[in-house]
Amino acid sequence: MLNFIKAFLFFLLWSAVALTSHFFLTHRNFDNCTSITNSTISGSQNNIKTANNFIIAYKNDTLFKATKGFQIKNNETSISSIDSIYKLTYFLKNKINNNYTKQLEILGYYEKNEKESIGLARANNLKKELISKGFTASLINTATKQTTIKFNKKTIAFNGIQINIKDLAPSIIDSLETIITTKILHTQLENQTLIEDAELKNYIHILKQYQKNHPTKTISITGHTDNKGYFQKNLIKGQLKADALKNYFAKQGIQMPMQSFSKGEAVPIANKYTIEGRALNNRIEIKIN
Repeated sequence: MLNFIKAFLFFLLWSAVALTSHFFLTHRNFDNCTSITNSTISGSQNNIKTANNFIIAYKNDTLFKATKGFQIKNNETSISSIDSIYKLTYFLKNKINNNYTKQLEILGYYEKNEKESIGLARANNLKKELISKGFTASLINTATKQTTIKFNKKTIAFNGIQINIKDLAPSIIDSLETIITTKILHTQLENQTLIEDAELKNYIHILKQYQKNHPTKTISITGHTDNKGYFQKNLIKGQLKADALKNYFAKQGIQMPMQSFSKGEAVPIANKYTIEGRALNNRIEIKIN
């Protein structure tokens, strides 16, 4: 009986030791696992905070954001294509090509150990690519900005360009709107239907933008002809052209009030006896008030 009690007490002692060891080992390993997990999360958060985010803002509002910007290399002028930033081209076209009151400012970054000309070349490289994609050169300005660039071990960085959206000066906007509101088109009529040439397409594109800013303005459309044929017939031809343009505008979504008139051959703007002069006289005048 005594031996049984001794054996039982010995068993209890070793069980207590085993359970205590298991507790401390498990607790220590669990703490280590927690520490590693927190370290990974913390590191991930730091990467997010310090990533080379590419942001386009306008009047303190963030309009576009990407996790990486334009890739550059130390002391080199080349930059990555705009296509490497998802939907950036689409965004800029909507903001600039569809709004004649805005322009782009491209800043080429350069480090203090780089020449300023490298920063300007980076900006101009992006401008060239945008022009090749249909952007208007006069609506893109380039400049430089010296800043701290965090190049990696391969001397590569992902924040080499900054793009800003700027308002055009009021005087420039006034000049543009004068062109819009006093327009002459030489679009021709064929079977009482306007031939949709490049001049007409460009004008309707900007007229839609103008309408957003001035929806209550009135459009007057006047058809003019050359001096070939009878005066009365030319009046009819001029009216047909004016009416055709009015209908075209309506189909394209122009909702401003519109009136159409004809002056036929009565108001030439060039020599009506030459081929060149007759081509200029054969026109449609648009006035918006």
